[in-house]
Amino acid sequence: MAGTLHRWRRLARWVLACGLLITLPGCWDYQRINYRESIIGIGLDPAPDQPNQLRFTFQSPVFANAGQQGQGAGQPQAPSQASSTSSFRNYTVVARSLHEAITNAQVQADKQFFLGNLQAIVFNRNISPEMLRKVISELIRDPTVDNLAFILATDDSATELMNSGANAAPSDRIDRLLEESVRQHAHMVRTRLWEVWRDQETSGRAVRVGMVHAGNELSVGGLLALQQAKPILELTPEDVMGYEFAIGKAQEANLTIRMQPAPGVAESGAADGGGAGPAGGGGSAGSTSAAEAAGGGTGEAMQSGTSSSGTNTSESSMGQQEGEAAQPSFVIRVVRSESRTGVQMQNGRLILPIRVRVFANLMRDASDGQEEVSMRQLQQYEQLAAQDIRRRILHTLDLCQQSGADIYGYGTRYFARHPEQRIQLAPRWPDLFRDAQPQVQVEVILTLKGSLM
Repeated sequence: MAGTLHRWRRLARWVLACGLLITLPGCWDYQRINYRESIIGIGLDPAPDQPNQLRFTFQSPVFANAGQQGQGAGQPQAPSQASSTSSFRNYTVVARSLHEAITNAQVQADKQFFLGNLQAIVFNRNISPEMLRKVISELIRDPTVDNLAFILATDDSATELMNSGANAAPSDRIDRLLEESVRQHAHMVRTRLWEVWRDQETSGRAVRVGMVHAGNELSVGGLLALQQAKPILELTPEDVMGYEFAIGKAQEANLTIRMQPAPGVAESGAADGGGAGPAGGGGSAGSTSAAEAAGGGTGEAMQSGTSSSGTNTSESSMGQQEGEAAQPSFVIRVVRSESRTGVQMQNGRLILPIRVRVFANLMRDASDGQEEVSMRQLQQYEQLAAQDIRRRILHTLDLCQQSGADIYGYGTRYFARHPEQRIQLAPRWPDLFRDAQPQVQVEVILTLKGSLM
């Protein structure tokens, strides 16, 4: 009897094991890839004369150049459409929410919409803050949406931007411009969908997204800061470089630094309270003495600084005069940068210490490689480069302070250390950030590959 019971138990275990092996592949919910309409991009525009609705543009790739361009469902639309032989297809609808838009657009497609391959979300900066927050919340709560999709703002129509490009899909081009395959970090920011949702739900931090521009060629550059989903500050691509240095992400970028100061620029590098940097292996900004000339017969060296009014003294932000083109300059290539930042409260005022270290190569000296660069001259180049980078950081930080846009996340960091002050200080954080005192120190370590003799 015991032997019979043992055999039945053994048989039951084998049957159960075979049943589990059948269910392991999970083939019961299998769906062929050619039955899916993979949405790789979403464009958001205000709906004309309908403040409670948005115009959604869903973009999907066309792998065989087959099928016709999707037309708007619900209310008729007349955007510029891509040709039927292009590599992408757009569906444009007007709806009150994301899921309503998907439902309306689904009737145009013979495949099931799938947002797991989403690459880019582009919104027009003029859409209402309430609608933008609503769409971001819907996207982040949908488990089928790829939360690693890039999100950007544009001054142009998102619908027209999604229809630009004759060969490649605009969403795919945006993804390739911002992916890690492009190593340069200088003039554009890379913001994912989950980061936008995190920042808009976190106290003491403004949301920052990159800007995309439609023209003869799709391009990205610049930054838009939002508070409660409302735009409060736009930075130019040149200003974004100061932000990238401050957070330690600048890399693979070239800088041209003039040897002579611009007319009227005061030669004081520590006007904002930032002390001298470490005297390690590279030049550091913050010294009150003027740097000597470097290179062959270059004369007085530039001492960078940003005044209290936030005036930018860089040649690219102020515009170049014709006479400046003849001034000696040198070029460095930033290999990588590091940053250590903090936030402190002293006597009711925020102190923002920023310590930046930059590793770079000297690509061209002031003599255009006709003279050998000595170690002393290399150290002078390091000091001049540190002053220029420090000025960029201060200028961008000053722009953010004027608008109360804490895109650096100082408030989030402060409240993490002092949670008991969150309720009291969170509503006043933009004003506290405006009055904060930065203390910036920059150290540049230059490497010279060789000289042209």
